[in-house]
Amino acid sequence: MRGVLNSYLLLLCLALSCSLCRSHKILVVFPTPGIRHAILGNACVELLLEAGHQVTYLSLAPRAVKPHKNLTLIEIFLPLPIEEKITLKKTMSGDVNLNNLNEFVTNISQLEMKFVAHERVQKFLSDPKEYFDVAILEWLCGEYIVTIPAVFGCPYIWFSSTDSHSSILRLIGDVTNPALVTTCHFKDVAPMTFMKRVSSLWDHVKLYLHSEFNVRPKEDKEYQRTVAPLIAKRRGVVPSYYELLYNASLVLGNTHISVGKATSLPPAYKKVGGFHVRENREPLPKDLKDVMDKSTNGVIYFSLGATLKSDDVLKEEIEKLLIFFSGLSHTVLWKFEREIPNKPINVYTISWAPQQSILAHRNCILFITHGGQLSILEAVHFGVPLIGIPVFADQFMNVNTLVNKGMAKRVDMSYNIADDLKAAIEEVLGNSSYTQAAKRQSFIYHQRAVSPATEILHWVEHVIQTRGAPLLRSPGLGVPWYQRTYLDFASVVIATLIVFTLVVMKLFSVLKRVVKTVVIKLVGKKKQQ
Repeated sequence: MRGVLNSYLLLLCLALSCSLCRSHKILVVFPTPGIRHAILGNACVELLLEAGHQVTYLSLAPRAVKPHKNLTLIEIFLPLPIEEKITLKKTMSGDVNLNNLNEFVTNISQLEMKFVAHERVQKFLSDPKEYFDVAILEWLCGEYIVTIPAVFGCPYIWFSSTDSHSSILRLIGDVTNPALVTTCHFKDVAPMTFMKRVSSLWDHVKLYLHSEFNVRPKEDKEYQRTVAPLIAKRRGVVPSYYELLYNASLVLGNTHISVGKATSLPPAYKKVGGFHVRENREPLPKDLKDVMDKSTNGVIYFSLGATLKSDDVLKEEIEKLLIFFSGLSHTVLWKFEREIPNKPINVYTISWAPQQSILAHRNCILFITHGGQLSILEAVHFGVPLIGIPVFADQFMNVNTLVNKGMAKRVDMSYNIADDLKAAIEEVLGNSSYTQAAKRQSFIYHQRAVSPATEILHWVEHVIQTRGAPLLRSPGLGVPWYQRTYLDFASVVIATLIVFTLVVMKLFSVLKRVVKTVVIKLVGKKKQQ
């Protein structure tokens, strides 16, 4: 009897748990190449799957995403000329300018149009049985993938892989001040000098004009060609491309106040930076663990990320760095693409690095990094001071922000990198303020009401249950740009001043003629007398 009762109780508990955890169909689209974006996309997908949702994942060759019964994976393979350009040698020599934002936006736009037009994506969009409760779209200087959720008529959420900036905030109706909020590739952070504020304003103007008059007309034409017919077939009414652009429910920003700027943000922007750092991270390989455990004087971890190659650094500079490292009492763990012959005994090279596990180790005392957003977040998460060597995109802003917070030193990539890096290492290791600042920022990072993973799940569920989170929608989205910027008011003021000036000038002209006439008459009378 007791066994039967226990069975009924177990069934009741299962029924209650199923009712509390409702499964939704979620579309996740990460169309950007690179390991950083694969890490974010995979972490987002795994989080949703763990919560019991059904996920369809569209990505450019996702790496190491775990198979799951509720996961439908659609891999898209495209030639990626952008990645081929990104080498240290080409950047240092000036052959490639990776910080030209307009060119970068054009490249991403072309990539996303090819992504949506790909036969696998088109087949997926043409399936009348497919439907979704919400879509999560990665934003990286491109918006054309908003056409994908438009086919299914579901709300969508932007996932921004960087700190907040003018381009992503504009999509949710926020009008930013260029003196405080810069574009995503701008190198400096507020407060800025007069000339830097002028430069930031010009950066905004160039990007806006390029996007509105060069990029978006081409995207609109492609939308009418490849996606609009699919929407018409499924739903009848085809919204304009510009309606789709400004229809996001909210933005999930991969940032936090400990690594970013303290700027005012609209309610539709949610900071979830660091969600990819999991407690059940992979353990260190035994040989690497032994090295770090024995390094009681501390480990310096040196990595330029997945896209840039340490092997691209000039041979002479590598040799000078090895000589400097050999004189340190610390262990240097260098992520290098090949084995270095005759390297010092305290230098260990690894072609692949479990970065989170390395930074989490108690003996890791310094992180030399390119300054990518994931590396920045992980350094703050584990409280490790860093030296940033930014090369392109948001890396400059990321490093400069942590320099301002006192936990980082910046070194520019140059032909004198060895001497500059040597001075920076001596500075950081010889001054405890960097470590203290890192621990302080880490404390702030961990002081959250809820974890970033919980925050993501909450807001995704909120968008689904409220059918697009309309209460978070900024009223600025319904106000024309000339009204938001008071250009209509300025026009009225200027027109009034012009009319007033013309009237005054006319009155003076009339008065002048009257006075002249009176004077002539008086002079004439005097002569007659």
